[in-house]
Amino acid sequence: MRSPHSFIVRPEGGKLFDNVSNGIILSSSTEDHEFTNRIAVVEEVPIGYSGPVQKGYRIVTHHNTFRPFNNMRGVEEMPSTFVKSDVYFIDPESIYMYANPGNDWTAMDPNVFVRPVEKKHEFLLLPGELEPLHGVMVYGPSPGTPVVFTPHSEYEFRINGDTLYKMKLSDICLVSKKEY
Repeated sequence: MRSPHSFIVRPEGGKLFDNVSNGIILSSSTEDHEFTNRIAVVEEVPIGYSGPVQKGYRIVTHHNTFRPFNNMRGVEEMPSTFVKSDVYFIDPESIYMYANPGNDWTAMDPNVFVRPVEKKHEFLLLPGELEPLHGVMVYGPSPGTPVVFTPHSEYEFRINGDTLYKMKLSDICLVSKKEY
């Protein structure tokens, strides 16, 4: 089965949610977007597709791709991306990042991924407090570069155990001289 326009994917590990850590269920709500699975494995690429993402690659996608929702009557339904069992359609624009079989992640243009940085005060570091609108580019055109980004552009993801913000390259407004 191949689609003329969409990727055919399966959620990684067959899981719709990524809500268990060290055997502890962190959230049991399907409405909690923070714990929906955002990683998929590509089963088929669109007919005629010639881009970098290939069959067998892992991709990062939107948090609603696999998440069931309640309709206006309160009845749970599967998302419009659902095909059958654990098979889903993904539009190319919904792929934010991909990893080849060697597990090397690459952001899909125009997306970039930035690691937030902890706030530094003059003489101490306050653990857990983040520097607003500052980060270090991890996946994008200049990895390791300290950047400043526009307000409300950050969209949180957990990739390889790290918290990263997905944003568009156009949301990066300054290259910072700060060292983190």
